[in-house]
Amino acid sequence: MLDPSFSYATRRPRSDGLVSHKTQVAIRGARFAVLLAQIGAARFLRAQRVGGDLVNCYVPMADRIRLDRDTRLPLLAGASTGASQAALVQWLVYAGSSAVPVAHARWTGLAYQTIQTQGTRAAIPRGQGCLDLIWLALLSDQPRESLRSFWRGLLDLSPERRPCEVDALVDALSTRSQSRWEAHLLEVARRIHAARDPLRSYTLAEVKEVTTQMQTPSPALLKKALEQKKGTLRFGQALRLLGEFNAAALRDLVEELEAVTTLDHLISVLAHAVQACQLAAAKTRFMLVPGEDDLGPLLTDVEQAGPQTIARFLVLLSALRYPRLDEAQQEMGRLTRLVLVLTTALATLLPVDEGEQGASPLASSNKVAGAPEQDMAPAVNTQHKEEDHHA
Repeated sequence: MLDPSFSYATRRPRSDGLVSHKTQVAIRGARFAVLLAQIGAARFLRAQRVGGDLVNCYVPMADRIRLDRDTRLPLLAGASTGASQAALVQWLVYAGSSAVPVAHARWTGLAYQTIQTQGTRAAIPRGQGCLDLIWLALLSDQPRESLRSFWRGLLDLSPERRPCEVDALVDALSTRSQSRWEAHLLEVARRIHAARDPLRSYTLAEVKEVTTQMQTPSPALLKKALEQKKGTLRFGQALRLLGEFNAAALRDLVEELEAVTTLDHLISVLAHAVQACQLAAAKTRFMLVPGEDDLGPLLTDVEQAGPQTIARFLVLLSALRYPRLDEAQQEMGRLTRLVLVLTTALATLLPVDEGEQGASPLASSNKVAGAPEQDMAPAVNTQHKEEDHHA
């Protein structure tokens, strides 16, 4: 079991007539290397039966480890999932903060090899690789543990019980592909909007951190959109809040976004989204209405990626969970609403000069408060942004 492709090989350096005992691996340059290899295989090499009559063999890699007489990894039970999913589940186990504490090691990767057994005949190697644990360790503790639990829940389930497809997730975690990560996020968003099965939403912080660790040959536009508070992210957040108030309106907008192919079509859908948000804002305090300041950055993203890509980003962003503001910001929002109500009421009670007969109540309230008129709109937006909802 040092290496299945060697131990089951039919070619040997010389013909000795032996079938059950085969030696063809030589280790040079280290004293007691063969003994250490045997100990390592007995204590750390683990095999697992997976679906499709395949066997996964795992060897964890560490940059620091302390060995004693009790150091060994637990034996593995069989899994009904595919070989790739089973390997990723084991990878997530080693990514935990308290994974295999008896080993006293800091793991950096999980090497694996998949073989197909054929009884007494030679096994056939089906695949091999090494799953990197370093990038996952760079995530913050809370998002990492939450993502580990969510991903293991998806990968451990049998195909008929999964709430969504995991092929894109498997590729994203195995290769750190930015495009496959975006495809997985879009698949999760579509399932959430379709409301077919209960499925956990990703948080904005989780998507930001994982997107930063993904590899892409060109600058990731999704990463840029997540870092800008205005523009594409603001439209996606507004759609999320709209879905909390009017799920049917959001589903209609998502269907329109899925069909977007041109810039004119995208602008038309965005106009309908803003109208729906304005109607919702008249009935609830917990609403965000995108403005002209958000349209400019969004059109810049469209120039770089195209209207269809941005439309899919909006579908993706509309299914995320956004954080609440802290208590200080919430208290500031309450004070802003109180000042707005008091100044509006005061403006209706004060006598109006002849030169101010045509002024609106909101303009009068701004003058009474002593604040410029253009500064009142951001305060109202603060009102709508402060109570962002978790799913």
